[in-house]
Amino acid sequence: MSLPDILKVAPQQTIDTMDVHTSILEPLVCNQNNARFQLERRGILDINSCIQVGRIKIPGTGSAATEVCNCPIRAGCHAWIKSASLRVGAQTIATTDEYGKYATINRQFKSVEERCRKDGVLKGTVDGMEPSWLANGQLQPMNLEWGNNDLGMPRFEGDTSPQLEITADETTTAIFSIKLSELFPMMKGVQLPLYLMAENLVIDITWQNSGLGFSYYSSSQGLGANNFAASCPIATTQVAFLADYLSYNDSKMGDMAAQAMSTEGLSLPYNDIILTTAALPRMTALTGAGAPPQRQTVNRDIGLSSRSVQKIQWADVPNATADFGGDWSLAHGQYVSRAFCGGSEWNMKINDRLVFNRPVRNEAQQQYYLSQTAGGVDLQVASCEYSFDQTVDSVGTVIRPAFGVDNAGGSLSTVNGVNLNDPTFTGLSHYQGLDLTNPMSGAGVAVGVKPIILERTLFRASTDFAQSALTTYIWAQVGRMFVLNNGTVSVTE
Repeated sequence: MSLPDILKVAPQQTIDTMDVHTSILEPLVCNQNNARFQLERRGILDINSCIQVGRIKIPGTGSAATEVCNCPIRAGCHAWIKSASLRVGAQTIATTDEYGKYATINRQFKSVEERCRKDGVLKGTVDGMEPSWLANGQLQPMNLEWGNNDLGMPRFEGDTSPQLEITADETTTAIFSIKLSELFPMMKGVQLPLYLMAENLVIDITWQNSGLGFSYYSSSQGLGANNFAASCPIATTQVAFLADYLSYNDSKMGDMAAQAMSTEGLSLPYNDIILTTAALPRMTALTGAGAPPQRQTVNRDIGLSSRSVQKIQWADVPNATADFGGDWSLAHGQYVSRAFCGGSEWNMKINDRLVFNRPVRNEAQQQYYLSQTAGGVDLQVASCEYSFDQTVDSVGTVIRPAFGVDNAGGSLSTVNGVNLNDPTFTGLSHYQGLDLTNPMSGAGVAVGVKPIILERTLFRASTDFAQSALTTYIWAQVGRMFVLNNGTVSVTE
């Protein structure tokens, strides 16, 4: 039987009256490790229902009163959640692991205007780029406050809005929200009929580490230990769930109830996410200055046997903040995917067949295949943020800086005290992916008994820190089926 129109996210074919009941739910459990919400068995859960969350600053012993703490600039408040799961009774329906990193990938397809003007307020992000006010052909983040100094001269220090600041007081700290459709890919395509379920829907949240680089960055972090905030724990009194329950006329709600009570039950196809992690090991020796890049081959089994796989996305995250020069983590935390100055290439083997007859090496091609995982929406980041192609020469030496530096390579500008230069911003959005859906049916690829193999070759130049290791986070979107029969929920692969 087909999916009822009132459960679809798309506009309905006929105009009908819809009632919306909004409840502000307090968590059943909320501490510094996790939170749990139990929803009412009422109406249909709207996909725009959202979680409200805030954090507070615990000053270090030497923290200055002028210290400013903010969310990582690209991940925003998404960085505050490590993982989330959706379940009915003991049946887990959907899970999103390493949510902050996953959300950062998919935010790259939003327009710059939406990321800055909308998400800047709702999510605490500052990741759109505009021409530098220095008028030197370089870039700077949008939505910063520059202004003039005490002498009436233009300031070189850009500050984020005070409204985005994490403060030490739960009543004044910034409060942000995350939609269910952002937290669970399942909720982008289907709405759940809670009133037909025999058990309550439960949302379990695992919070991210409250430390520097995980949940916040500080304007004072360059001053050394104890001179910046010790941590930014969850503001537990500010955590809530804003649930919107939809209901329609008795005829439509009754027809759907009859379908759920039938022999076949009510079947809802949906998407879920599976995370696989793989190591990108360090090499035995550094690449000499001016020497050709070293070649590193890494093949990884990412599983997914006997599943219908729709798309695969991955990110390469340095293992330690001191690796790759350390600057990459200052404003972004761990929510990056670092490109290689020497480039990289990849291919996939599915059902014992290579997807491409030659590896994908060209950066523009890699960017294109990634865009297909978002329905063909172009990647909305500057080229220099995605790769080093425009800024380095053939051996990986930076020859055309993209951000505010002078002729000697020094930083001309800062963002909340963090240097605004190439090591801090360039090549840190090098996410990659492959869409596997059938363009006609929309179905994914049916993977047989043998797992999918990701074959990669990295070319590590002298500026790629060959003796630094990374972790590759690989998210695969797979098709599943939600079945509701006489109030009982079951899930099939």
